[in-house]
Amino acid sequence: MEVIDEGYKILAYIDDLEDIYRVAGKRGLSEALLKNINALRQDITELEPVLSAENAYGYFDAEVGGKIDGLVEDCRQGDEESISNMVDEIQECVTASRIRLGLGKARSLI
Repeated sequence: MEVIDEGYKILAYIDDLEDIYRVAGKRGLSEALLKNINALRQDITELEPVLSAENAYGYFDAEVGGKIDGLVEDCRQGDEESISNMVDEIQECVTASRIRLGLGKARSLI
């Protein structure tokens, strides 16, 4: 099994969310859900430099990694309610990380 650098995992999650957004749009899922998926992707993108600076990839990966994998599967199945619930759950983790690490740090590093 290939080991992926933690920093690249976060970038892979961002790519996964772009794919989820695209697939959800093709499936005709609600505009509100698409907006939430895009906001989640933007928040993780904004957090990435702080995760790097604080060497906090492991914690973030443990909190979010499996959930994004679950979101990919939910999207493949097209269950809007499951997708929405998972997006909300991931967003809660991202919000907690933003608070814990300090969003101001992310903006200064971008």
